[in-house]
Amino acid sequence: MEKGRISVRQVVVLTFMFTLGDMLQLFPSIVSSESQQDGWISAVIVMIAGVFVTAIILTTFRFAPGLTLIESCLHAFGNVLGFVISIWYLFFLLIDCSYLVREIGGFMTTSIFITTPLPFVNLLIILLMLWAFKAGLEAMGRSAEIILPLLLIAITILILSLLPQMNIHHFKPVGENGIVPILKSSLLGTAFSFGELFAFLMIFPYVKLGSNMNKEVLFGSFAAGLIFSIITAMCIGVIGPKLTAFSTYPMYTLAQKVNLGNFFQRIEAIMALAYLITTFFKALVVYYAFITGTVQLFRLKDRRSLFLPSGILIFGLAVIIAPDVTYYLVELVTPWMFWDLTNGILIPLFLCLIYSIKQRMVKSEVQK
Repeated sequence: MEKGRISVRQVVVLTFMFTLGDMLQLFPSIVSSESQQDGWISAVIVMIAGVFVTAIILTTFRFAPGLTLIESCLHAFGNVLGFVISIWYLFFLLIDCSYLVREIGGFMTTSIFITTPLPFVNLLIILLMLWAFKAGLEAMGRSAEIILPLLLIAITILILSLLPQMNIHHFKPVGENGIVPILKSSLLGTAFSFGELFAFLMIFPYVKLGSNMNKEVLFGSFAAGLIFSIITAMCIGVIGPKLTAFSTYPMYTLAQKVNLGNFFQRIEAIMALAYLITTFFKALVVYYAFITGTVQLFRLKDRRSLFLPSGILIFGLAVIIAPDVTYYLVELVTPWMFWDLTNGILIPLFLCLIYSIKQRMVKSEVQK
């Protein structure tokens, strides 16, 4: 099993980059598709709701701090039901990782390497992911620490460069369609951005626990939500609510608008790189959770035996899982939202409830 340990700061950075993930590109479009010019309000609600979702995940870990998600399911629900729920989680992690690989490949072949075959790009991403996983959890944490400042600098440059182009009229009229579209967009944004944080329940047991871990992880989650709010407001204010809602990659479109004195312009390559980095780290964490969970559930001695079959499986699924990201945004948004909410909120709450009941039963027996 995992021999390395990561610090609290490293897990906070991984949480931050995981939360941004593919949503760095897709989030403005998702929240604006329903609430239009009120998408920034939905983003603020998501920022707050995301902290609560993260708190649920941390509370689940607090009840069984030495156990991973798979081990907690087996311990709390029993061998039969726990096995079924574990398979449910592993299946989701496999599908999610395959989709993230497909999403990276789709973006690169439609925006950067237009003439490159999609399977070839997917294969390169999977090989890089396998190599990163083989390097271990510590290497993943240190790499995220090194890359984070560059990511923040790129996002800051984009925001400051586009401030002069903000149009306040794009935000009017406020609340034109009522509260229902705003809440629906908030639910979508919360599910896709924070609903998959349960994957960190496979990582938390390997963290060098500190007294401020919960606060720092919550801060990382809040910081990611804050960036979502800012970039959503920037997209609506610069390119308008309609284009934000119907653009597949609104952040990439936004970066194309940068033009300072006809000298500093066209920084979409920088934003594309930022998107690829955050999405890759998200795929890497999901893959780590899938492999670690599979090893624990089936009590395998060596996880290296899973490298080749898992790589082949993800490669095949990445090709057939969705024809393109537009299909995902149109056809899969609603069912995937409920999948995320079930995995990231409902089941962890049940785990907390069962552990709480067990603790009370133990205390009552001790008092007797």
